[in-house]
Amino acid sequence: MGSGSGLSGCFACIKYLMFAFNFIFWLIGCALVGFGIWVLVDDTFKELAADTSFAALQYAGIGIIVVGCVIMIIGFFGCCGAIRESKCLLVSFFVCMFILFAGLIAVGTLCFIRKDEVSMCKCKLHIRLSCR
Repeated sequence: MGSGSGLSGCFACIKYLMFAFNFIFWLIGCALVGFGIWVLVDDTFKELAADTSFAALQYAGIGIIVVGCVIMIIGFFGCCGAIRESKCLLVSFFVCMFILFAGLIAVGTLCFIRKDEVSMCKCKLHIRLSCR
């Protein structure tokens, strides 16, 4: 203990656990990107969305791809930052996580403030889905 710059003991375990979890997040991001591309390309989804506009399906596919890319970038920052012990990548990872957390709090607060509108939209969606 002391003069080495590497981590030892419990800190090494945390380093590899952080890498493993962020690698899983990166894989989930890859899966979302793949699913979004599949939604845009496959004709089955076009048949499922026959009564809705095709533009809505395209927006959903593009949204899934964007979310997948964001998750991939955050997972990359976390993986590389943990393994290389890079302060820059770890700070980027923290900033991205902070922005996501703040956005989640904002959306949750907005949904709580406008809970009547949210419940009305939820009922409309439920009725639309149950009619199929």
